[in-house]
Amino acid sequence: MLAFLPVTLLLSSRTPLTSDEIFTVYTSRLSSVQEIWHVLAQGFDLQPPLIFLATRYSQALFGNSEWAIRLPETIGVLAMGLCLMTFVARRTNAIWGFLTAVFVSLTGAYPFAINARPYGLVLGFSGAALVSWQSSAGGRLRKPALLCLGVSLALAVSTHYYAGLILIPLAAGEATRNLANRRLDMPVWAAFGASIASLLLCLPLLRQAMSVVAGWQAAYLKPASLWNTYAALASNQTAIGMVFLLAVAAATNRAAAAVRRATPFPPAETVAAAGFLLLPAAGFVLAWAVTHNLTGRYVIGVTMGAALLYALMAHRLTGGNSRGGFALAILLVGVFAAHVAVGVRSASLEGAEPVVVDSRYADLPVVVGSGLDFPAAWYYASSTLRSRLVFVSEPELAARYSPGGVGGWTNSSIAAAAPVFHWRVQRLAEFRPGHRRFLLSWTAGERWMLPVYLEFGARIEPLLIDGQCSLFLITDEASGMPAKEPEDRSSARNYCRKPESSVNS
Repeated sequence: MLAFLPVTLLLSSRTPLTSDEIFTVYTSRLSSVQEIWHVLAQGFDLQPPLIFLATRYSQALFGNSEWAIRLPETIGVLAMGLCLMTFVARRTNAIWGFLTAVFVSLTGAYPFAINARPYGLVLGFSGAALVSWQSSAGGRLRKPALLCLGVSLALAVSTHYYAGLILIPLAAGEATRNLANRRLDMPVWAAFGASIASLLLCLPLLRQAMSVVAGWQAAYLKPASLWNTYAALASNQTAIGMVFLLAVAAATNRAAAAVRRATPFPPAETVAAAGFLLLPAAGFVLAWAVTHNLTGRYVIGVTMGAALLYALMAHRLTGGNSRGGFALAILLVGVFAAHVAVGVRSASLEGAEPVVVDSRYADLPVVVGSGLDFPAAWYYASSTLRSRLVFVSEPELAARYSPGGVGGWTNSSIAAAAPVFHWRVQRLAEFRPGHRRFLLSWTAGERWMLPVYLEFGARIEPLLIDGQCSLFLITDEASGMPAKEPEDRSSARNYCRKPESSVNS
């Protein structure tokens, strides 16, 4: 775990910010905390305020580099790993705790250590809540543990609304413990209530966020969303970890057979661990009944359940053989190191802006066709290029030409951000009369401008077409007469529709 922080900061420093992260950055840089709250109260971003405050103060202390912007999330994921290590080590030993912490780094939790959105912080607060609950239930420094439990839960909900779901596994574990003891532990339940109090403070923001979300992604919630949530948080590295577990278990099979050990966790903690693993099911019910919106990162705590289950399986299959646990942990460290090394080697800030231009048309405006790319294009562009960048907002057309209509939300979110972040955004009716000739930077985000200008009869001249970012010269005939159809017009049509994901969530 000592190597986690430096290697993650190195990877973070070399990885360009995504558009969602840039929303976090620009919001955190507003003139005051009051302005941040005011902007969030308008439904500008769908998160509670804590992520923006953490990013704000991290930049104030360490500057505006990529690693400093993401530092709160990096610390959050590190804290979660340390908490899992403590939770398991208390019932076994440090080797099994270390194994748990390494395995969780192989899951879909790790990418959120270098992502300036709420999820890394949610993991940190969730880990702290889990260990605090264990401590309070076991009588270890009970009063400080209860205080930490309540504060951790309150901070988690103040970071992401779905974080309130971590109450379910903790409450299930506590109910199991109370049932065994035949009495309620009221101080623990009172600490659980702290998250509800925190949620009430953010209620005006939550109400506005719900009104924004309710209309734009309801069609995407399907039974398959539950499986997709699990799949989104798995990785090739976790599959390798399972193979190594089976190999080590086979190697220690005789020792395991000789030593029949009970499950290291007491029943209450086993129930809590299983509850974390079932968080996507709880998230699906919440989405179906209330929010109509669910992705894997909203229930990121499932990775904690997976790590606890992995440690439990490893301990059981090896008969608690510490040598087997140590060998398995070293193998997983190797997988993690190889994975991060590949990431560091391939990551680069060069060409971070998702925009291509052509020096032959240096006087023409450059329209960024996708709202998913415009924030990063604006953030990373030179001052010269930024003076030419334009985003054309037309949510109705974006929804028409996007799968499931999601492009309408992407498009309108950029328009809503324009007066706050001082982006150059125009409506189509405003842009078209004054720009009969322009460059269109075309990527895999929302894709409505090209088909619309094809319908206008504009001349479409591909200057560059590849799988990542294409560039078109658009000549919109002022006379309204149909332009001569170029030979590769059909190629332009092929680039009109590509899948996209939502922004600002």
